[in-house]
Amino acid sequence: MKRNALFWILFVAVIGGLFYLGFRSKPVEVDLGEVVKGPLLVTVNEDGETRIREPYLISAPLAGRLLRVELEPGDTIKKDQVIASIDPGEPGLLDARTEAEAQARVSAAEAAYHRTQSQLEIAKAEYDQAERYHERDQGRFEQGNIAAATLEDSEHALRVARGNLAAAQSTQEIARFDLEQAKAALVHSQSLSASPEKPEVRPFEIHSPIDGVVLRRFQESSVVVPIGERIL
Repeated sequence: MKRNALFWILFVAVIGGLFYLGFRSKPVEVDLGEVVKGPLLVTVNEDGETRIREPYLISAPLAGRLLRVELEPGDTIKKDQVIASIDPGEPGLLDARTEAEAQARVSAAEAAYHRTQSQLEIAKAEYDQAERYHERDQGRFEQGNIAAATLEDSEHALRVARGNLAAAQSTQEIARFDLEQAKAALVHSQSLSASPEKPEVRPFEIHSPIDGVVLRRFQESSVVVPIGERIL
């Protein structure tokens, strides 16, 4: 009896082993290698998109013949660098209309400058307020009276206000430069009109108001341009 029981136990064990070997999942093959320290190079190949923060348009501050523009797209320029020159023409051809156009450009530049002054004052007030709120929330957070999310909101508002203030300051600086350029063009035109017998006429130089990179050149060859014509 014991012999029969032992036989059936062995028989079941053998059958179970065969089933296990037949239906078990195959082991996954892996590659083995030695782990060593070394530089890790990771590359990302994607199309990029350039975001221009403060595009600026250079236009003619007075009428005349624009001399050939040597700058090309991609060139780096510095603030106050001469980027173009305009020959206003013969002194005898400068009439009252030309001077009136230059005067109108000065008036427009003055109005634009005053607008930027108001915008700067608003941006400064908003920044001061955001700074006060942040300091208040910082103290309340240290005392455990507000959540971290509330402090993060005030920090974000402060960063936004700081960016708006910097943008307003930059806009005013450009407007101030435009006004100076327009006034210089008016003085240049008036000096030529007052001295028509002057044999030599110096070209009027246009300076860059900011550091930047040339994105587009609207005029390349020497060409006659009116006041306000786009150059760069």
